[in-house]
Amino acid sequence: MKQKPILFLTFLLFCLCASASDSIHFSWHCKVMNSFKITAPLNEQFNIDWGDGNIQTCVGTGVSMSQNHLYSVSGNYNVVLTGITEDCLFTSLDFSSPIPLDTKFVFGLDLSNCTALTFLDCHVNSLQLSHLYHASQKISEPLNKILGWHYLGEQEIEVGEPVDFSEQLYFNDITTVFMIENLESSLPVNYSITNGIITFHEMGLYRVTMTNDAIVSHPNYPVYVEKDFIVTDISNAYLSTLTISNGILEPAFSSEILEYTVNVVNVEEITITAVSANSNATISGAGTFPLEIGENSFTIHVIAEDGVTEMDYTIVVNNALGVSETDLSLITLIPNPTTGELRVTSYELQVTSIEVFDIYGRAVSTHYSLLTTHYS
Repeated sequence: MKQKPILFLTFLLFCLCASASDSIHFSWHCKVMNSFKITAPLNEQFNIDWGDGNIQTCVGTGVSMSQNHLYSVSGNYNVVLTGITEDCLFTSLDFSSPIPLDTKFVFGLDLSNCTALTFLDCHVNSLQLSHLYHASQKISEPLNKILGWHYLGEQEIEVGEPVDFSEQLYFNDITTVFMIENLESSLPVNYSITNGIITFHEMGLYRVTMTNDAIVSHPNYPVYVEKDFIVTDISNAYLSTLTISNGILEPAFSSEILEYTVNVVNVEEITITAVSANSNATISGAGTFPLEIGENSFTIHVIAEDGVTEMDYTIVVNNALGVSETDLSLITLIPNPTTGELRVTSYELQVTSIEVFDIYGRAVSTHYSLLTTHYS
């Protein structure tokens, strides 16, 4: 007689275990109307808690059914599907249809209480690769029914700031493959990776793509996860571009070279254009400026985004005095160029004065009150 309560309790526990049904949890960001497809067995009942206080009771049809909900306010919502009847086991979940939906706003998925799922399509959403790892553990054969491209969005970080993908590193003892590309140029990416932690060493726009062969994808629809990074450096006070409207910079521009020389002849003004490597840095000293004959010095001052780091680029423009072709048609200079004696011959007019300048516009010889047509 004393064993009857124990037998009754055991029987009760067995009944409770046998009546357990599936549940699915996910989170998404909704603007107005969101939808998904779910497959539940014929005539089996389940509830959908839409996360806004509305709970909908549904009956399975044995085929994929569209479930739509209109939210009164846009925002993030946690949705829970729970089987009511004993054999309500969900076999497919599809976020890619039926209504055109920006499902990249699906950012969480928990299938830990879903035992019978054979198909998962979460194309173009924000699921972490680790979510797919957990999902694939609950999915029965064939595993190639996990479909989707998963975009995790864009994140701004600093040069040297580590990005932690260690959760995405392994699945079933197979290492995740990380592919990193430069979205701004064909140049290689300067980065390091250790145990799933990625560090970028230069500014730029980069994309990290993660794949893992342990999640067997559809042959024409691979599973992979992407995230973009805008890598900045608030202490960067370098220029990325420095140009002039006349002449040639000597040496050629390089962001780490701070001093330049330009040689021009009879130029009245010059325009200096400068672009900072970090777009949030402050530049002064660029613009259009008049030129005097001789040496002209200009300084381009750069203050980094941090407000502390500064850099000065200096351009010295040597503006030499020249002679027009019209004037030369009436005068001969022999020899030209010269390193010594210079003979001046005027064919029509008397020469009253002669001033000799070097190529940098500096006066080296002056002769006045000549009143002659020939002078050496």
